Amino acid sequence: MAKPRQKRMQKRFYAYNPPGTAVAAATTQVIPLTIDQDADFMAMYLTFTATTLANWTLQIEDTDSSRTWFRNPIPILGHFDNTARENYMLPAARYLGRQTVVTFTVTNAGGAPDTIFIVMHGYKLVPVKTVSSAALRAIQRRKLARR
Repeated sequence: MAKPRQKRMQKRFYAYNPPGTAVAAATTQVIPLTIDQDADFMAMYLTFTATTLANWTLQIEDTDSSRTWFRNPIPILGHFDNTARENYMLPAARYLGRQTVVTFTVTNAGGAPDTIFIVMHGYKLVPVKTVSSAALRAIQRRKLARR
């Protein structure tokens, strides 16, 4: 039995950033993000920006695995400790298939409305088209014939 051929993939840096979301004081907001259809995505880093991150909690879920990324919503400040000057590197890269919907559930526990910006950095995994060995030999013969 022949082994199935593995697809070669090319990594291209990419960042998904849903629009900034205004969240009223003491409320929760769901921010959806859909992975493009042209390629799978490998999430590596997260960046968060808000006036004050001390009052925010976060939960992430994706339709690819149908699971939450954390057992309970976690405080952004203290777990991510970034102020848009640095990125939070995920403990392990997270594979997200094409058309996967990632939902960021954020809660603003502060006393004032605020806007949060989220950026998910990583790599698009683009399939590389392969050429059969017969086609490659034909190309090489044509190049040699031109000389």
